[in-house]
Order: sequence, then structure tokens, then C-alpha cells
Amino acid sequence: MLGILLCAWLMASPVTGNALYRKLEQRLPAWLSLPVRGTIHGQKLGYPLFEGIRVHALRGFGFGYHGGEAAEETAGQAR
Repeated sequence: MLGILLCAWLMASPVTGNALYRKLEQRLPAWLSLPVRGTIHGQKLGYPLFEGIRVHALRGFGFGYHGGEAAEETAGQAR
């Protein structure tokens, strides 16, 4: 929780500078708006870290995701 709060206070993101996001944040209760902001800001650090772990430590494990192959197969059958 402390990491999320630090990200909310110390980092910035174009998403949270957007007028639509600010409108959403005004509607959220105070106890929820800070963790949401921290999660958005924390993705800047978290995604590269977790992707590095997935690629290097887990040797590219894909968790069952095949890059939309199922959607392409379905689209091909519909034609």
C-alpha cells in the first residue's frame, strides 16, 4: 500500500492530467481516488519490471495468451 501511495504522490502521468480522468477522480471517494492514481502512476515502473521477469526469469511464459490468434480464426470463419 505504501508503494501505491508513494506513486500517487511522487509520480505523474498524462492519463491523470487528462480532464476526463480528473472528472472521474472527483466522483470517486477520497479513500479510493488515491490508490487508483497510484496504480496508474505505478504502471510506469511495474510493467517493465514484470515484463522483464516474465521474459527472462520465466523464459517468455505467455500465460496462455496467443496474441489474438483465436480472434483471427473466428474472423476467418465468418468470411
